Amino acid sequence: MSPRRRPPSTMWACRRALVFLVALAWRAPAQTSPHWPSPSAVQLIAVGPAGYEKTQECSGTALWLDAQGDLLTNAHVVELAQRCLEGRRKAQLLVKFSNSSAPEATAIPCRVTELDKRRDLALLRADWSPGFKPPWPRWDENPLPRGTRLRVAGFPASSWQPVIQTGFVIGYQFERLLRGRPDATQMLVMKVSLRRGSSGSPVYLADGRLVGLVEARLSHDPTEALIIPARYIANFLRRSAVVHGTPTSHSR
Repeated sequence: MSPRRRPPSTMWACRRALVFLVALAWRAPAQTSPHWPSPSAVQLIAVGPAGYEKTQECSGTALWLDAQGDLLTNAHVVELAQRCLEGRRKAQLLVKFSNSSAPEATAIPCRVTELDKRRDLALLRADWSPGFKPPWPRWDENPLPRGTRLRVAGFPASSWQPVIQTGFVIGYQFERLLRGRPDATQMLVMKVSLRRGSSGSPVYLADGRLVGLVEARLSHDPTEALIIPARYIANFLRRSAVVHGTPTSHSR
């Protein structure tokens, strides 16, 4: 006569359940971290002599696109940097890449390769690759309903580390981004309090899909910001032949 099998203990049942959940987690596709753009949001720094053996700096934010060192930011960020350095010898536009966003990250010279002032977009290229690459951004070009939660990752007020802020969609409105032109761009309006230096910051959903780039705060309400929608950015990148991290055809 064979011995009677005992019912599994509660501890054994819990252990089996834990193993099952771990196996499910292993097979499940990895979800993008809410902080995904942190290594992809990089700091732009314009540095030049200011006299009396001092230097002058002004900074902004850019989105790091690929292993070639392509960067996306606002055209007005580039213009402000050039204005900051105007007339100064040895002036440089630099980008700081870092996996850890440490202040000692190496600053790499970069240069402007494409401009679209109508949509206030600029493409830059770092002079050399930092040795690691970010995940290629996934753009969501669909209109977003009011109340959609969004995140912004940038370097406001010359912060050494990326600052991640949350907000939500208020709606859309048309704005003229280039003076002297009659046509306007449909901008996403987001409820979020941004500080100076946030222009060029990526705006994204919880799953990491990018929906736009910060343009500016609204002058009449600093708790609201204008965002350049992804569809304009995707068109700009396609025209510039920056597609899915492949080598670009624009000037090096």
